[in-house]
Amino acid sequence: MIKYSKKGFSLIDVIFAIGIILVSLISILGLLRYVIIAGRVSNDKFIATNLAEEGVEIIRAIRDSNWLAGGNWDDNLPSAAEYKRVDYRQNILLNDDPNAYLNIDSSGFYSYDAGTPTKFQRRIYFDPTVQCTPAGDVGQCIHVVSEVKWENYTLVIEDRLYNWRP
Repeated sequence: MIKYSKKGFSLIDVIFAIGIILVSLISILGLLRYVIIAGRVSNDKFIATNLAEEGVEIIRAIRDSNWLAGGNWDDNLPSAAEYKRVDYRQNILLNDDPNAYLNIDSSGFYSYDAGTPTKFQRRIYFDPTVQCTPAGDVGQCIHVVSEVKWENYTLVIEDRLYNWRP
């Protein structure tokens, strides 16, 4: 008597194994896509945070330069609420389009000068009429809002700069 034994896989076993492998690969690819997108957004947020902070620091540098030059602390700063652009190379407020895009130069610095256009826009909002103290003092500080926009995102950093050296 000859006994037959099953060797190998049936068609159902093969289809089931291929299905498991495909589901695993699709899940891994979906996860990789999510990680890549999250990494890109995280990188953009990092750049935007530094650009926004730089905007506030430029305004602080203008205030400090005014003191060092012996002038009023708020010289060259707006006396009414408005949006402006700032550029680190000049430490001055630019009066043209506050919604212009920043460029990046070959050294990796962001400015409005020649360079490769980026997706980032930076504008600074000034409000010198803000109350600086609970007593309602006006004119001894300026409310600075540095706003960076890109794609569908906006990042805002706010600060108050005081005339701490009257």
